[in-house]
Amino acid sequence: MNSVTDFPVNDATAFLTQTEFFAGIDPELFAQVTRDIQSRRLHTDQVVCGVGEPAKQVFVVASGLIKRALMAESGHESVADLVAPGQTFGETELFSRRPFAISAVAVEPTVLLCLDGELIRKAAESDTRFGSHMISLMASGWLSSESERAVSPTRSSGERVLDYLIDLADKNKAAGWGSTVKLVTTKQLIAARIGLTPETFSRALRQLSVEGKILVDRRHVTLRESVMSSRHAYAANAPQAQTVSVKIPTEGRSGCAITANTHASASLSQRPNLATINVAGRQRMLSQQISKFWLMIQYGISARHARTMMQRAIAAFEQQMTNLGELESNDDIAQSLAALRSAWHPYHTQLKSVGVAHAKKVLELGESVLQAAHKLTMNYVSYVNDNNAQLVNLAGRQRMLSQQIAKLYLLQQGGSGAQDSAARIRCAREEFSAALRQLMQSSRDNPLLKQRLRSVSDQWSAMTDGLDHLSADDASKAASQVSLCSERVVRQLDNVVDFYALAKKAA
Repeated sequence: MNSVTDFPVNDATAFLTQTEFFAGIDPELFAQVTRDIQSRRLHTDQVVCGVGEPAKQVFVVASGLIKRALMAESGHESVADLVAPGQTFGETELFSRRPFAISAVAVEPTVLLCLDGELIRKAAESDTRFGSHMISLMASGWLSSESERAVSPTRSSGERVLDYLIDLADKNKAAGWGSTVKLVTTKQLIAARIGLTPETFSRALRQLSVEGKILVDRRHVTLRESVMSSRHAYAANAPQAQTVSVKIPTEGRSGCAITANTHASASLSQRPNLATINVAGRQRMLSQQISKFWLMIQYGISARHARTMMQRAIAAFEQQMTNLGELESNDDIAQSLAALRSAWHPYHTQLKSVGVAHAKKVLELGESVLQAAHKLTMNYVSYVNDNNAQLVNLAGRQRMLSQQIAKLYLLQQGGSGAQDSAARIRCAREEFSAALRQLMQSSRDNPLLKQRLRSVSDQWSAMTDGLDHLSADDASKAASQVSLCSERVVRQLDNVVDFYALAKKAA
């Protein structure tokens, strides 16, 4: 049996209000449905429900990952779905009054919130709005599964992988260029989910990268805007879009690091919004990250990896510049955008130079890009004038600081301006720590945001520990580890920035 433990009621209910399952539910009805909420804490490979078991509950994944699969007589496992935090399962079996036809197993340590099925069924019967919402969720899930089964055999391995990644990005609600998703489980499991072998899945990822459709950075995959736009344009003109009025569910982030509960295009809207501040803020981070990678190449620190990552960062910067230029603007935004373009061109040219002797010029031009990107970001903050705009900016600036610190540490270890670098590192660290405390205070009673900020704090602690204690005897190894930690900090901060950027939509 799975262990059943008490879950902090305030945290659990706050988490549930952000899921698509309870979108728009009447507060009184929500209180009735969740009055007997429980949690299950599962170990890896622990079974939630087996084939043939009656459906008496609806399960919401609070953390971890659930695999829904069926084992064939041949011993081959067919993976029907991977259920990520914020997503649910069991409602279809509950309302159809049929036992589970496939098993549900924890892929990793997982926390489930368990809702009484009878209370949910009664709520759907008594409240037509909630009942209609349940029908919409189940129907759209069924239609999605049917469409996948019908189309998948006709799709190449690359198309299957791309479809899977785009679906993740849609659920993820990643905004702006380069919708980035995180593959939170093994390639073997994902391959099984889309009917491929792990080897074929890996080859397809490499080929899509070569074709310029995606950028792959370990478990993070970024999709080009053109790929996302083509998919959405196809969906908008597809016959079923004219005959079916069921809205596809937009649950929390599936296999990735962000969550939101309303549909949003992967491209930026015509009018600047919170997502625009997020994208502009990333330009600040990229200005420092690119300098960091350039220094790694010159110092021979993971040079091959750094060269690849610098090329990707440059491509991301230029594409985001194009996207930002297509939005509405006022005079201040137009001028700051032009200034950023002017600062970028000489910086980009100087990045082609080779040798530490060029470091001073590269870093000076990088700082000019940083200042221009910061001014542009602040102009967007003023333009949007939203309650969350300052939080998006604050969390976004943290990404830049992490890369700036790593860059300065490289300089320090390389012996270039060690004293000045040490002083600037201290200032940046103080700013980062103060801002992190402010963000923690903003999380209030939101368990999901708290969890993401704790992840940032953990990675930041690992980075500062490296800054303080790594031996100077092996400067190359120390710098490489600090750089790696800084990348992890950025990834965790992306989750926090996206949360603030999407919070208004989810409200």
